[in-house]
Amino acid sequence: MSIDVPKFFKFKELIVTNTGLLNDPDNWEAIMNLFSTGKYLDCLRTLYGHPITVDSGYRSPAVNRAVKGSDTSAHLLGLAADIRPAEGQLSALLHVTDEAFKSKKLPIDQLIIHPNFLHLGFSERPRFQRWSV
Repeated sequence: MSIDVPKFFKFKELIVTNTGLLNDPDNWEAIMNLFSTGKYLDCLRTLYGHPITVDSGYRSPAVNRAVKGSDTSAHLLGLAADIRPAEGQLSALLHVTDEAFKSKKLPIDQLIIHPNFLHLGFSERPRFQRWSV
């Protein structure tokens, strides 16, 4: 069996944390979800046409507590990513993400617009929630 790995995003990028805490997924479901999240981000990266930085992907329970994340965060399942353009304006990435969201090209469960990044949560049955912080 082969796994279709993301083209633009490395596994290491999807488990990055600046908390100093161990942040390795401890179950197969989270690991497989990270591959799916990476593929969704690949699609967004292709639509955007420029590099995207992942500030937070998977979060272990300890990392999630340290950053004061929600107890029901999709980050805990490997199904969320906080992203920003590697260079350029967030507004340009938001425009492309909004288009993918509205056209349902990606299974975006949540699009939360923060001043410096976008939070994307993914789901097989997306609710298509969108709001700004």
